[in-house]
Amino acid sequence: MPWTKTAWANLRGTNTTSVAVAPSGNTGGNVDCAGANDYISLAVRVSVLFDTAPNKAAQVDFYGYNEDMADTDADTLAIYTAEIPQVTTSEEIATYQINVSALDHVRCVVTNLDTTKTIDVHIAYMAGYW
Repeated sequence: MPWTKTAWANLRGTNTTSVAVAPSGNTGGNVDCAGANDYISLAVRVSVLFDTAPNKAAQVDFYGYNEDMADTDADTLAIYTAEIPQVTTSEEIATYQINVSALDHVRCVVTNLDTTKTIDVHIAYMAGYW
């Protein structure tokens, strides 16, 4: 079977309309990895545009979870955490590659660590499957 990949899909915001995240707030979205195509790998692109003179970075967290276990955290697995450094001249773009072959769903959350300034966030993903 040949390897297949999806087109980039928006998880939060779009290329032209990002989501504003208030100071100390967060935004995120979920990817169903066990749907019709049983994704094996995810590339997640996080774009952050900081306000002028930011005093803190942003943080991105990835979690795996099983949607069949109802509304509990017993099935939530922290996968990866990274800091997106603050920049003042342009947007900061980071791409993360995640093996999701053993995961039902993946949640990506971007947290604004700045307590006084708003950030603009766009999250997109591309999936690979057999």
